[in-house]
Amino acid sequence: METLNRGIACKQDEAAPLVSEEMYRAVVESSPDAMLILDDQFRIIFVNETVCRVSGFSREDYLQRNFMDFLSEENKALVVERYQKRQRGENPPSKYDISYLMKNGESRHAELKTSIFRNSEGKVWTICQMSDVTDLRRAQKALRKSEERLRRITDNMEDLVLQVNPEGIIEFISPSVKKVLDYDIADLIGHSVISFIHEDDLDRAMLVLKKGGKEGENKTEIRVRHRDGRFFWLEVVGAAIRTEEGKIAGAVLGGRDVTQRKEIEDHLRQSEETFRALTESTGVAIFVVQGEKFRYINKAFSDLSGYTMEDLQDLRFWDLIAPEMRDFVREQGLARQRGEEVVSNYEIKYLTKTGEKRIGEFAATFIRYDGRPALIASISDTTERKRKEEELRASEERYRTIIENIEDGYFEVNLKGDLIDVSDPCLKITGTDRDGIIGMNFREFSPRENWPKIYQAFYKVFETGEPLKGLAWETVRLDGTHQFIEVSVTLKKNEAGQPVGFRGIVRDVTERKQREETIQWMAYHDILTGLPNRALFYDRAAMVLAQAKRKQWRFGLMMLDLDRFKDINDTYGHDAGDKLLVGVARCLEQAVREQDTVARIGGDEFVIILPDVSGREDVKMIGERIAEGFRKPISIGQKELTAAVSIGMALYPDDSGDIEGLMRRADEAMYETKVEGGGLHCA
Repeated sequence: METLNRGIACKQDEAAPLVSEEMYRAVVESSPDAMLILDDQFRIIFVNETVCRVSGFSREDYLQRNFMDFLSEENKALVVERYQKRQRGENPPSKYDISYLMKNGESRHAELKTSIFRNSEGKVWTICQMSDVTDLRRAQKALRKSEERLRRITDNMEDLVLQVNPEGIIEFISPSVKKVLDYDIADLIGHSVISFIHEDDLDRAMLVLKKGGKEGENKTEIRVRHRDGRFFWLEVVGAAIRTEEGKIAGAVLGGRDVTQRKEIEDHLRQSEETFRALTESTGVAIFVVQGEKFRYINKAFSDLSGYTMEDLQDLRFWDLIAPEMRDFVREQGLARQRGEEVVSNYEIKYLTKTGEKRIGEFAATFIRYDGRPALIASISDTTERKRKEEELRASEERYRTIIENIEDGYFEVNLKGDLIDVSDPCLKITGTDRDGIIGMNFREFSPRENWPKIYQAFYKVFETGEPLKGLAWETVRLDGTHQFIEVSVTLKKNEAGQPVGFRGIVRDVTERKQREETIQWMAYHDILTGLPNRALFYDRAAMVLAQAKRKQWRFGLMMLDLDRFKDINDTYGHDAGDKLLVGVARCLEQAVREQDTVARIGGDEFVIILPDVSGREDVKMIGERIAEGFRKPISIGQKELTAAVSIGMALYPDDSGDIEGLMRRADEAMYETKVEGGGLHCA
């Protein structure tokens, strides 16, 4: 305490040494703020009881420890900087916020006030007074967030929000003022709200401004001047801003543009004549019944029923209802006039003057007519529509019968592709039963690689509304069988014309697809040997030539012809000759590489394309392998024959730069070989 006495005494006039140590101790220890004294080395040499109570540390924990040990890392540089400035005699800010550490590890906020004095040795010591402001800072942060949220709300509201002081001067207005009245915010801030209000509405506006907090007097409708000079109707709600003493310090006003509603109300007030004109021109029968008597009918009522108002003088409304519905309609009508809740819309059967029974949609509501309860009702005649609906149901039944008796399947799916209805032939095509297929998705019948194709096709129908025909893809039945189907699709819409799904016809075209594939294969292959034919050979040769030109490759071409093949046909028969050709084809396929093409282009003529060879030796080596393969006999039934073959070879681009030239050179080489007795010859 002697240290504290010296520190505080130095701050006092030196002529006041009579203040006792006990008085200083009482003042410091009873302070609600934490108080510390730091020496010139930043060591703590005194703490009061509040420091220990707030932080959880004891005096022994603090004394002779560096003040920095008890501060959060982010504050240390600032505290050191200002401490050093004070040590140098500078005058940095003496009050600022810091974060300090408690014994339990929690970090709290404090407002730090510092002052310096010199001890008896002339060294600069520092008195630190810390006020915990953690809760205050949290409250301030929460308030800022609340204000930010409020600002975002007002900035994004379509309705108008403004704040005025007691004199009506605008202090705040929301950005929606631009949309509502076309003013910029700067045009209004500082101006009286009264100057923008229509003079005939000032009394009502002032009532809201002065008594905005009183229920029943805080809402009105006034006209406010638009930037272009027109007046717009606003529904205004006010709430008073009060001081702590309860005095009005201003008001917050909310305004909603009700110009359109007011215009509608004006129109409604002027619409009785218009309403009568409409009721007289509409095709819907409109009438008023009071008690059991007609009080008003429009022209459409007379046209539909054949009755005039004069005819109805002695008739009750219920007399025009079909006998089977008369009691129900009568009870409903009287109950409605008593203000009871009853069915307001239902189908009704009524009688015309000629006794014809017709159907209509009946709607009614309670009104007061000449000050007494009544009902106003309408009948929309649906007789013809009902007749057409019945015809449509019969047509749909016939259509369903046709659908169920054709081989093609009918289906309906929703927009997600889930099946919601199928015909029996559709079940047969898919190999499922009705319970299993309903709810399944098209994807469950199709390999994944077909999904994009199906989606794009259905999406095109959805986008354009145009039907799609002949969409074919491969499906997999639940038993694992692969099949091909062909689908025709149209867009399905509801009564409002909105797309709700698709409907269409599905046909199993597996056999047709197989036939087409067979025909396609036969167009490019030799039927006997299964090798590519002349057409496929030239197609592949053109591809190899194009690739060789682009990549500057060589490729070889071989022409092969069986020697004395006619003698085999004459000796053993054409069937044996065919079998020999098949055997030759297999020998050639075994001798060449995977990338090579072997084709049969004539009776006993074969040609081979050899892509990507390095030179004539590669071609010759493959030719020798082929010749070696023909030394083995080929089984023809019970016999074995050895095929003799003449081979001619040509090399691109050495011998020619096109296929026809290579064919010609290889053919010439082959015939030279044949003249010499068969074997292998290079061009």
